[in-house]
Amino acid sequence: MKKLLLIVVTFTCVVTTNAQTSIAGDYLDINNVKAWISADGVLFGNALGLEIPKGSGNNLPATNSLWIGGLDSGGSLKLAAQTYRQTGNDFWPGPVMNSGSYSATTDAQWNRVWKINKTTIDSFVVFFTTGLPIGYTVPQIILDWPGNGNTSLGQSPKLAPFVDVNSDGLYNPTTNGDYPLIKGDQAVLFIFNDDRNLHTETGGGRLDLEILGLAYSFNCPDSALQHTIFVHYDIINKSAFTIDSTIITNWIDMDLGNGSDDFLGTDVTRASYYFYNGDSLGASSYGLYAPAEGIVFLRGPLADSNGIDDAALTTPNGLGYGDGIADNEYLGMKNTISFVNNFSAYNSNPIGAIQYYTYMNCNWLDGTPLMYGGNGHLTGTVSNYIFPWNSDPLWFGTGGIPQSNWDQTAAGSVLADIRGVGSYSPFTMQPGSSTEIDLAYVFGRDYVNPGNLPGVAIMKTRIDSIRSFYYNNLTPCGQLLFASVPIQVISNNNSLSIYPNPAKENITINFTSSSKNVSVRIYDATGRLVKNIHIQSGENSINISELENGLYLLNLQDGNNSVTKRFVKQ
Repeated sequence: MKKLLLIVVTFTCVVTTNAQTSIAGDYLDINNVKAWISADGVLFGNALGLEIPKGSGNNLPATNSLWIGGLDSGGSLKLAAQTYRQTGNDFWPGPVMNSGSYSATTDAQWNRVWKINKTTIDSFVVFFTTGLPIGYTVPQIILDWPGNGNTSLGQSPKLAPFVDVNSDGLYNPTTNGDYPLIKGDQAVLFIFNDDRNLHTETGGGRLDLEILGLAYSFNCPDSALQHTIFVHYDIINKSAFTIDSTIITNWIDMDLGNGSDDFLGTDVTRASYYFYNGDSLGASSYGLYAPAEGIVFLRGPLADSNGIDDAALTTPNGLGYGDGIADNEYLGMKNTISFVNNFSAYNSNPIGAIQYYTYMNCNWLDGTPLMYGGNGHLTGTVSNYIFPWNSDPLWFGTGGIPQSNWDQTAAGSVLADIRGVGSYSPFTMQPGSSTEIDLAYVFGRDYVNPGNLPGVAIMKTRIDSIRSFYYNNLTPCGQLLFASVPIQVISNNNSLSIYPNPAKENITINFTSSSKNVSVRIYDATGRLVKNIHIQSGENSINISELENGLYLLNLQDGNNSVTKRFVKQ
């Protein structure tokens, strides 16, 4: 058993949202997107919003959160939704606990997020396995990872995901070498619930949900991945009742200009809805080359079982439909609708749980359904999707009834401050069950052709790439999207050779692989990543002249396979 040296570092980052509430958070920022992630599940909701490209000063002010609603066994509406925290809160940081365990102390303990890089985990695994480098200290984020819940307070025994090296069910990095299980090259974990208190945002009844969110991104030389962040949610029903007619909705307010010139569109085939500028007069600091931002529904909840394989024509963008296997279907994006920041009788900001649930069901506030064409109100054919243009060739949204192309330009829409919602529905959440969903946020901007539409075309091309990476579970850099792959440290392995060793100016590595793109990372004696490159199978020369003399670890990752060897620079 190895004795690990520990170092304690305290860091707090807090955003003040109003006079009553200060919610902690941190930035996801390893690629071209800098995004604020809050402890209570609100994304991007600070002055910066989304900065893309990172460091450019170009910002997309945005606030984003989940709305979740359903009916209990008596038919009563239970609903939790968050917007700007100006009128109250429906979600609070931390896991679900016994009602008597909530306190100012536990509130302070859980008012945080956990930001970690994959390189930090890789370095820890290498050290725990080999005992090198000498003088390594275990990062505080690995020690603080909330893998274990406090069962005496009514928390679940296991909270955040981790690799359980000895399968004892307990997170113990110092003794057993357990480590956080994340996705991507960087992740921000956040845990929140709707059980802490009364719902003062919507007035809806409590669902007793515990939600583990993981925002993550990849630092990969690929245009689509460099401009995308992913968010994975595990939604756990901690109540004693079944939630029927459940809807999970993604709500977002995004401003791509002055805040009152937004347009919104739906791409049914790509399972996304998106924001773009409603005019060509420029978008804030982006000037005449206006951006677009899409929210992509990658995977929804598992559909309720019915003993059959639901036909492919049941949905335009779900998973597992028509594949010959029963009850493996995952819901697609069921509907989209938008509303504006005004005082209209039918499409203004919702007030109260019933109005939130009304939008989640793709109805206007006056109870009428979304209609295809014009302003979507009262006349036309009932539609599941707002402003789909030509993205629904089989007309799923209108029950198979063909329509003319419909977007906000064709409709002659007036520029406005728009909010958008897209939903997964309906399904049933049993007590104790867990539901998973995956979303992606994809940015597009054309730097050559000015106007409000070229960025939309770039965004859609990138969405195609992101969907391909996700469904094939592999990035162009050879990484899995769904799970981290543990490093296997092998000192002598014929599949990888390094020479000369020791080396001065260059090392040559030789290995055989069927992959076209293999990741190579070099760590120094402190566990710091000093070189990260991508190579192909065969013989490769790597320049190490800029490295200081000393011991280094070279990690080669090829899909599911990973091997690490030592070399010395002198």
